[in-house]
Amino acid sequence: MITLHARRRRSTMRLFPISLAVCALLFLRDGGVVLAFAPRNANHFAVRSRVTEWRCEEGFAMRPRVDCHNNMVDTMKQDENQIIPVGEQERRMASSDERVQQFFGQLEDLYSQSGSIKCPFFRRRAADAIDSASEVLRFLLIRHKSLGIFDLPPPPGCNPNSRFIAKNPDGTPALKAKHLPIQEIATIIERDWVTRSSSSIMDDRKLHKGYYITGRLNSTIYRNDCLFDGPDPDMPVRGLRKYLSAAAHLFDSSKSFAELKSLEYEDDKTIVVRWKLGGVLMLPWRPIVKPWTGTTRYHLDEEGLIYLHEEEWDISAIEAFVYTLFPKIGERIYGAA
Repeated sequence: MITLHARRRRSTMRLFPISLAVCALLFLRDGGVVLAFAPRNANHFAVRSRVTEWRCEEGFAMRPRVDCHNNMVDTMKQDENQIIPVGEQERRMASSDERVQQFFGQLEDLYSQSGSIKCPFFRRRAADAIDSASEVLRFLLIRHKSLGIFDLPPPPGCNPNSRFIAKNPDGTPALKAKHLPIQEIATIIERDWVTRSSSSIMDDRKLHKGYYITGRLNSTIYRNDCLFDGPDPDMPVRGLRKYLSAAAHLFDSSKSFAELKSLEYEDDKTIVVRWKLGGVLMLPWRPIVKPWTGTTRYHLDEEGLIYLHEEEWDISAIEAFVYTLFPKIGERIYGAA
């Protein structure tokens, strides 16, 4: 299911042509399933592949004829040159499904490789483009029911098979901790904010290295498709894997801190945390972020898993933006960090 966030629809649409380009390049490179738009009427678009768009009738399958004139799909006509045995249809459909799965595998590989990009800005842009390409392809395949391809992998940003998601000893994703008491969930969240160490001598900034800095948390209480929203221009982020990958590479952990100030319950489905955050961003010019405070709300679904991670800042997004891109100007306007 594709969910569009109203406040960020414009930024999402800017990635749409990039995602289509990623799809087209991979399809053309490997000779996989070729998608084409074929409008059947003013309000309907069909998706056609080399080996799909089949219709079954009395033990046979038919395929539509394509009228090159105006690129419209001609009315389906049955003649002896168009009848294909059902067994052959199933074989070709299986081949089509295999190629689709291979393509999703290539998107996953590209997504993993994008994690090696050093600059957080360009790493996020690459991940967004690949995720968008996956979402577009999923929509096209599901929209065209005649393809019969419904068993599709999640978008790369929501994939549980990553190093940021808890694993069992055999390497499979750990089961989600569903239906926990809210007090136990709050205890887990509190632990995620504090770095544990065997050393008894630690100052406050070494102690407060929670998941905002390290990108490491207990993923069993979060949905894999959790939505992370906040004032940050790069938000919202859909997917636990994508969010943790960004968090792990955003701050210089040796010079940054995330301090938990308080934790309380707003209701039986919402946990509220107050925090203080500051440090150095991992951008090429290493800007120092002036410490600021904020609030995070953890919203639980009917299974007791966090489905929405919602931030509020006590500073404006403009102030944070100026400090990040123009540190000297930010110091003059808002004071030294």
